[in-house]
Amino acid sequence: MDSIAIDGPGGVGKSTIAKKLALYLDWFYLNSGLLYRAFAFECLKMGLNICDEQAVLNHIDDINIELCPKKDKKINLKYFQIFINGKNCTKKLHNQKVDKAVAYISKIKQVREKLTVLQKNVASKENLVMEGRDIGTAILKDSKNKFYLDASPEERARRRFLERSKKDKNVTQSQILQDLKKRDEMDKNRRVSPLKISKDAICVDTTNLTINEVVAEIIKKLK
Repeated sequence: MDSIAIDGPGGVGKSTIAKKLALYLDWFYLNSGLLYRAFAFECLKMGLNICDEQAVLNHIDDINIELCPKKDKKINLKYFQIFINGKNCTKKLHNQKVDKAVAYISKIKQVREKLTVLQKNVASKENLVMEGRDIGTAILKDSKNKFYLDASPEERARRRFLERSKKDKNVTQSQILQDLKKRDEMDKNRRVSPLKISKDAICVDTTNLTINEVVAEIIKKLK
């Protein structure tokens, strides 16, 4: 199976860019971060203290996450719906509580190991564009096409604010900037699969580029 691995911090445009690439190639799209969001979502639903690693581990076998292939007929995007213990939670994973919880969940080695198996299993069956924070360094190590996207924290916060403010009138750009910087620090310094640039990845600074310009740049580099 062929793949494209896209890594980078939050707010850099990974999701939009990965979707456009998947559409262009008619491949599946997978946002690996949604799996960690799903796990965090279920932990919060269960009332667990996500800062207490042992409390989470005590319930790790109670949280079963499945990826079900789906095609959005409106835009022809092939993607995966996320089910937790048999219930579709795909549209419930983006809120500020999950935003803050997922950074703690993603630090736990056993959680990462469990979700890594799920991601590798999908990658072995489908051509796909996968985006996240450890795709090129841990999930798709053998991919011929690895890209690391970045942008200034201020630009990333601006983009995320424009996206989130449509649904949440209480969100502020300054709070998003603060949260992004905190998440960056946690991701880059965690012991297991930290956010870093794979040695064979192509780096693209998206700060002053449009989404279509980034997509075009990546397409030119595909092997």
